[in-house]
Parts: sequence; C-alpha cells; structure tokens
Amino acid sequence: MEELAFGHTPNSLMELHPGGRKVIPLRLFALLIFAMGLACGPAHADRRVALIIGNSAYKSAPKLGNPVNDATLVGGMFKKAGFDSVDVRLDLSASEMRRMLRE
Repeated sequence: MEELAFGHTPNSLMELHPGGRKVIPLRLFALLIFAMGLACGPAHADRRVALIIGNSAYKSAPKLGNPVNDATLVGGMFKKAGFDSVDVRLDLSASEMRRMLRE
C-alpha cells in the first residue's frame, strides 16, 4: 500500500464513524479550509468605482439629517482612498436610483 508522509496510508487519514462510514477528521478539514484561504488571493479590479446614495427625504417619513452628511463624508473617504470614480447622489427618487444603478 502507498505510504504518505509521517507513515500514514491514504485510508488511515480517514477515521471510521460509529455508523461504519469513513469521515475526514476535523484537523484535516480545518487544514483544507486554511489551504483554500491561502490559495484565494485578493481580487484586482481595473478601475475602482463607487456610487454613494444618501436619501434623507422620504414621502412618508420626516426628513432625516444624517444620510446626506454621511454620504458626503463616505464619498470623500473613497476619493482619498484613490478610487477612480466616486459619484455621490443625494435624495434620489426610486426611478432616479434605478437609473443610477444601471449607469
């Protein structure tokens, strides 16, 4: 039988479940997840773009103060972070919001 590192055979890496099935031990499963995490690198986009929408005016609620201020501040943070395009839109209607998302 083929022997792996540390004197293990391929079948010895699996443990026998009380029901008779072979299962992978938790340590081996954790190692597999860790290896997959190392193999997956960060995604690199050609252009970094951001659309920030701050709605504070709603038909059925009083005007909110923070969404406009927050959207403006977040837009500034994205610009400082080096995003290629930052579009901050305030108080959009539902149709305007859908149009901006399509664009």
